[in-house]
Amino acid sequence: MRNRLAVRRAGLGMVSTFVALGMVLGGAAVGASADDLNLDAPSGATENEAPPVEDLPPTDELPPAEEAPVEADASTEAATGDAGASTSAIAGLKQAASSSTAPSARLAELPAEPTMTVEQPAVGRIRVSWSEYPGATTNLIWGPTGGIQVSRGSQSIDIAIPPDLWGVGTMISVQYYSDTAFLLSARQVVRLQALTPSATSPTPTSVDVTWPAVDGATGYTVSYRKAGTADWSGVDVAADVTAKTLTGLQPNTGYEVKVTATRSADEGTSTTIAVTTGSPEPLTVSASGVTASAFGITWTRPTLPLPPNRSSVEWLIGIDGQHVQAIAVEYDPTAAGPFAGYAPGSTHTVTVALVARLNGAPQQTTLASGTMTVTLPIPIQVAGVQTAKTEVTLSLSGAMDTALDVYRDDVRIGSTTVGAATYVDSAAIAGSHRYQLKDGHGNPRSNAATVVVNGPIRLTADQVGTTTAEIGYSLDSIAGVTKILWQVGTGNPVEITPVAQHGSFTVSGLTPGSTNSLAVKAYNGKNRVAIGNLDVVAKPVAEPIEVDATSFDATTIDLAWNPVGDTEYVVKWAVAGSGEWASAPAAGVGHHTITGLLPAHAYTIRVTGGGADSGEFTVTTLRSITTDLIGVTLDTATIAWDPDADADRYVVHWWKPGGHWTQEVSASEGTAFVIRGLDADTDYEFGVVAYTGKVAIGVAPADSFRTNAAPVVPAAPLAITGAPLAKTRSPLAKTGTDDPTGLIIAAVGLLAAGALAAAAASVRPTRTRARARR
Repeated sequence: MRNRLAVRRAGLGMVSTFVALGMVLGGAAVGASADDLNLDAPSGATENEAPPVEDLPPTDELPPAEEAPVEADASTEAATGDAGASTSAIAGLKQAASSSTAPSARLAELPAEPTMTVEQPAVGRIRVSWSEYPGATTNLIWGPTGGIQVSRGSQSIDIAIPPDLWGVGTMISVQYYSDTAFLLSARQVVRLQALTPSATSPTPTSVDVTWPAVDGATGYTVSYRKAGTADWSGVDVAADVTAKTLTGLQPNTGYEVKVTATRSADEGTSTTIAVTTGSPEPLTVSASGVTASAFGITWTRPTLPLPPNRSSVEWLIGIDGQHVQAIAVEYDPTAAGPFAGYAPGSTHTVTVALVARLNGAPQQTTLASGTMTVTLPIPIQVAGVQTAKTEVTLSLSGAMDTALDVYRDDVRIGSTTVGAATYVDSAAIAGSHRYQLKDGHGNPRSNAATVVVNGPIRLTADQVGTTTAEIGYSLDSIAGVTKILWQVGTGNPVEITPVAQHGSFTVSGLTPGSTNSLAVKAYNGKNRVAIGNLDVVAKPVAEPIEVDATSFDATTIDLAWNPVGDTEYVVKWAVAGSGEWASAPAAGVGHHTITGLLPAHAYTIRVTGGGADSGEFTVTTLRSITTDLIGVTLDTATIAWDPDADADRYVVHWWKPGGHWTQEVSASEGTAFVIRGLDADTDYEFGVVAYTGKVAIGVAPADSFRTNAAPVVPAAPLAITGAPLAKTRSPLAKTGTDDPTGLIIAAVGLLAAGALAAAAASVRPTRTRARARR
């Protein structure tokens, strides 16, 4: 296409080249042929390539007038095709073109532009028509194959288009010349028609392909391939054939089809179309001659024609996915069977297919097929129902002309008698069971009846008290229940309403500590279909819980009681009179510590468990006393505490591993005390308890200190003068007395010892200074 574009751009300057290539000038009569005027054979052009319109020269870039060709003489050059004469004529035209009249001046004097039309009467051929123009003696027609000169008097010409240009867009131009100069041109862009086939009448193995006739075609090639594949298969037909039936295709398969026309050695382009072959023709398959153990089949005759390229055709018959018969006959018969040896009541799937081998291929192609199911009749019918807890009664109907074996879940459990109407299975366990009658060879003689044997009703004692019990029940999907009754011992039955698969009811009137036999029964009409049993043990009347309550500090209360077995206990408490209760499961067996309380508050407490109750009782937490460490020496420690207005005495406790000491301080003596006789460089803990009489009313959390280390002894002893120090207090009392204060302060010490020991050393100087400032 690029070479042709170059020719169009060269314009009239290429006329001499056309002559040199053997261009035939003609067209004196309307409709002159230009089949052989391919002046510019493609060089490197690709199929369907079309130059863009913008690459074509505008009117003002057409060739100059001096290169316009001279009109060929129709009686000599056009008739004889003499190349030399054509060359002389064109050379003379070039000489005449040297006149002084410029193309632009001539154009200004001309009338309006002429008109032109381009038609495509057939694939591979176009017809160009144009109007006359005053003063024009020669027309030069430019098309995709080059230029054609036409003398005045002809207004149309047919141009044959090479096949490789079908479907390509191109520019058609008609140029007008006087005897001496180029006048003007008319142009039109057209897309050349491509060969487009059509596909009709698809069958499972064939499709009809048609296409329009191509002018000048010497033959056609019909090509096809499966959609999505690369290789094409082709069939060549003669030039006078415009239809072809493709055979040997696969049913229900997509194909791509194209038709290419040839003219001499050129092959044209084609539009590729898609087509899908038909599905196998459906057949109606029916059962015939059905008995309890055999059946035959028939099917409808296909309507589609057999493919002409078949190598064999046969009927294939399958039952339950297994091939059972092949009939090597094309269309007859349309029946087969009987097929025997099947069990009464059995269901079977039958398939009939008409298959063929095409073009000698090893695989078979299905042309028509149909499917059906058939269920064989049962001479004896069995139905079953549960009539008791472990009993199923089978009802038998039909020709009981012989004794048959009874099978439960494919296991023989007994046999019937001739003419029997029922059979009772008295050993049925809970679950779903399959009952069937078989002969002595194990062949089924009846249908298979499924019977659901209901198990016992599930019962649970959800809440049991001393005289009542809340009972839950579940029927576990037992079907057909119309009534439910419960009964304790030999008492009167009580009906549960409404009937439900799951529910609950309350049993009352129990004796505390007694064991009661509970039965729940489900009925279908008058038949009992399920039963459940449960022993309900009423709780005994419990003794009250005796609780010891002790408060060892201002924020906790310790509780202790004697537990009964593995009974779970719950502790409840509230600030007395507040009504805002808190509760928690007992932390240990028979004891619990309530923490996070407020100092000097009365709390109401209650312990319950195992049906027993402690009742409500009140415990008051101790007041919180604040202590201060004033100073520490080698063997003394001075402590102080905040006074309690209700206290008449205080007991100071101090201790270390291996020793515990106390000292009572009267409220009148103040709220400070010097602990003496301590060991140097030793850790101690201390605490203070306030009393009113013998009742402890306040306590200070345990605190700690460490005595100072002994100084380094100098080399020479120093002389010490002065009187001995006078004792300021009576000797310290050991903890062997009956005073309970020691136990209280020891407990306080154990609770606080770990937390306060690490801070003792850093606190000593600060506390000493703080007391001095006060």
